[in-house]
Amino acid sequence: MAKDEIGARSIAEANTVVSAFVRRVRSDPRTTAFAYKRLGEWHSVSYRALASDVLTACAILRQLGLERGDVIALIGESTHYFLQLDLAAQLLGMPVVTTLPTATVRDIEMIFDDSEPRLVVAATEDDLELLPRTDAKAGPGRTTIVLEAAHRIDQDSGVLYLSDLTSEACTVGDVEELGALASAVAGDHPQFVFYEPLPDADQVRSFALSQADLVSAWREFVWVGGGIGPADRV
Repeated sequence: MAKDEIGARSIAEANTVVSAFVRRVRSDPRTTAFAYKRLGEWHSVSYRALASDVLTACAILRQLGLERGDVIALIGESTHYFLQLDLAAQLLGMPVVTTLPTATVRDIEMIFDDSEPRLVVAATEDDLELLPRTDAKAGPGRTTIVLEAAHRIDQDSGVLYLSDLTSEACTVGDVEELGALASAVAGDHPQFVFYEPLPDADQVRSFALSQADLVSAWREFVWVGGGIGPADRV
C-alpha cells in the first residue's frame, strides 16, 4: 500500500486524532511525520522519532503534576515543539487553549480568566510579555514553560525551560504505551479551545473542538486534497 494511502486509511479508520497518530507510528514508523526549518536548513522528523518526543512530553506533563482535564495554554508563533506538546496533551486528556499571534495582553488576561490554564507554554521569552502582569509570569497554581530560549531571564521568576525539563524527564514506554493512552481518549473529549476578541467589546468568544471534530476536519482535508502525497509539504 502506498504511504499516502496508509495515512488516509489511518484517518478513515480512526475516531480520534491520537488513535490515527498511533496507527501511523505502528504502520510506517520511518515515514517523515513533519519537517521544520532551523537556521536555514530543513530537518525531517519520522513518526518513530516523533513518538519518542511525545512520550518525553507526556513524562514532562506528568512530572509537573498535571492531570486529566487540566488546561494547557499555548502562547506565541507556532513551533514544532507545540506539536509534541499538543499530542502529549491529547493523549493525557488535557484540553489545549490556543491564541492568535495578534492577541494583546488584555486578550490573554480575559482568555486566562475564562479557561484557567494550569500550564502556560510560551514559544520564546519575548512571548512572556503577553502574560498578564497580575500573573508575575507564573500565577498561583500555574506553571510557565519557555520552549526556545535565546537568553535566560531571572531565575527567580518561576519560569521553566523545555531543555531543562527534557534532560530531567524520566521517559518510560513505547508505541504500546502510546496505544494504551490513545485508547482511553474518547471522540467527544473537548480537545482544543480557540478564542477570538469581539470587535468593539472588552470580551472574547470561545470555540471548542472535540477529538471527533478534529478527525472530521482531517477527513475533509484528505478528500479535498486527495492529490497530496507524502513528499508534499503542507
